[in-house]
Amino acid sequence: MIIISVKKSIEEVVEALLKEGVRPEAVKRSLINLGFDREQVEKVLTSVAVSPSTVEPEYRLINDELKRQKLSLEELRKEFTKIKDLVNTFINRIELLEKEISQAATSRLTTLEARFNALIDALIDYAPYLFEDSRLKRMPTLVKQE
Repeated sequence: MIIISVKKSIEEVVEALLKEGVRPEAVKRSLINLGFDREQVEKVLTSVAVSPSTVEPEYRLINDELKRQKLSLEELRKEFTKIKDLVNTFINRIELLEKEISQAATSRLTTLEARFNALIDALIDYAPYLFEDSRLKRMPTLVKQE
């Protein structure tokens, strides 16, 4: 059996545990349970926990991520505004086309209706002559023409 001995200072152990996200209370309990002196653990934990070396990088990472997210959000807002403007433009164009098509269809329908009414009026006016003419053509001639 091979025994490997790793010697780390209490400061290194505390820093490593805090960097891994272990709560300070859990670090304190664990080290005391492992046999470290309570006063020494509290002293190291206090100095390491508030040390700028452990807090600053994490703060910078969070701050950088926040800035990146803000930029990303701003870009998304700009894209959303562009898309919204495009959609509004398309809606306006569609409404204009609907209006033009409706007006054109109404105009054509009105023209067709006027022509149809004129045709009916013409038929009504000329119907008696047409019937008279067809009746005369069907009548036998009494006198033979030579």
